[in-house]
Amino acid sequence: MPAAQRHALSAGIGIALGYLASRVPYHLLHVAAPFAYAASVLFTALALSPLGTTIAGARAWVALPGGFTVQPSEFAKIGMILAVAAVLAQTAGRTGRPGFWASTRAAVVAGI
Repeated sequence: MPAAQRHALSAGIGIALGYLASRVPYHLLHVAAPFAYAASVLFTALALSPLGTTIAGARAWVALPGGFTVQPSEFAKIGMILAVAAVLAQTAGRTGRPGFWASTRAAVVAGI
């Protein structure tokens, strides 16, 4: 597949996924946060498995069917954002602001 067609296909997929993501109610994102975080950690570990691919000297890619490759770290960013937001939102109850321990837990989640 020529490069222009691959870029157009990737852009189309990205636009469609962005639209679908904008339609998801935020309450579902709060429920899905732990699963998204766990999936992103596992998907990142795939780069180090035999499924991982080395591109430009970095073994940070996973080969997908159809000749596509993705960097799992891009999905890990989304999983981490959702998980940290869920941790901070759980403890912001009475004051509307997370306290010291909630911030510490969020830092641990971000550090993994």
